[in-house]
Amino acid sequence: MNALTDAEVEQLFWSDADFLGYYWDDRFDDPTLVVRVTPANAETVELVCHWTMGLKLDVDYKTSVNGLLTWQVEFEPMPERRWRVVFDLASHGSVEFECLGLSLRPPAPVSAV
Repeated sequence: MNALTDAEVEQLFWSDADFLGYYWDDRFDDPTLVVRVTPANAETVELVCHWTMGLKLDVDYKTSVNGLLTWQVEFEPMPERRWRVVFDLASHGSVEFECLGLSLRPPAPVSAV
């Protein structure tokens, strides 16, 4: 899986996307957060975030059992080639973190529990 270039990250425009959830992918040696999202008029993808740190979750699922609509998703470049990512979920809260590398992949199958 190839990391997105700075130019590719800057072209991600995910307002009005469905935030479908997140999970930690233990197949990697580093702390890798995976966020599943369906951008407007596009297929569902997983945003793979390597060396994730500073995860802040403020999400209210009380009124929604499906995906939460994003108001805006910010990808802010930081020192040392890190990214600050913020999913603004409007009245449902936000998800914020920093990571060292970002890539996209098709969604992994959801397993039944």
